[in-house]
Amino acid sequence: MGNDMKKLLIILIGILMIPNAFAVTTYPRTKDNLRVRKEIAVNKNIDNILNTPSVNPSEKVYDFANVFNNEKIVSIKERVDAFRSKNNYDLVIVTTSDNKKENTINYADDFYWYNDFGISKSRNGVVIVLDLKYRRGYVSTYGNVKADNYDVKISSHEIKREIRDGKYFDATMHLIDLVDKSINDGLGDLDTKSTFGIASESFVTYLPIVIFISLTITTFIIIVMITKNDIKSRKNNFNKMVVKDTLKIYNKKN
Repeated sequence: MGNDMKKLLIILIGILMIPNAFAVTTYPRTKDNLRVRKEIAVNKNIDNILNTPSVNPSEKVYDFANVFNNEKIVSIKERVDAFRSKNNYDLVIVTTSDNKKENTINYADDFYWYNDFGISKSRNGVVIVLDLKYRRGYVSTYGNVKADNYDVKISSHEIKREIRDGKYFDATMHLIDLVDKSINDGLGDLDTKSTFGIASESFVTYLPIVIFISLTITTFIIIVMITKNDIKSRKNNFNKMVVKDTLKIYNKKN
């Protein structure tokens, strides 16, 4: 083994042995220094900007929730670098357990825009957020990124299960592979609202309607069953009465 390889191996071992070697560094935002480009801050909600973590956009992996050990972060970074080199799109991975936004969608979008991610003027890129507060994962695409939504639907149940079971590393790598495959299949457009978790924002939005329809259908079925059983019961009682009376009549004849 050459000296350079030995040095590299020693460095890697040292990194893996240091606790929180990849701890995320954040920078304070203030009203006087929002830490965003002026053209981005125009007509934006200042509170949203202040509540968005300010980070070094060159890092790409931000484990705020501390769900990855150093070895896993190294693996994720390698996969992210491979994705970026292959597709020429930015890729950002975020975990959070302290989402101060209304939902995961807002968190992902604000984190991406207010930290100036994206490649070229179109800001082409993808952000993957694992939100432990809402128990869901979220994929958002920006700029000219195109991906196939069909693959997302096929894999959503497996990803939900991984998130539910706390297998955040598996879910992250699965999502990266999924987005990579979808982009290169070129079969369609992966909408910027692809959510994986216990419930998606779109489902929550229509939850009252879903509940109302479900209750209506359930009530109808129960009424039909009760009515059917009541008719059946009446029919049985009637048959018993007829049989009983018939027997009585028959007995009288004897």
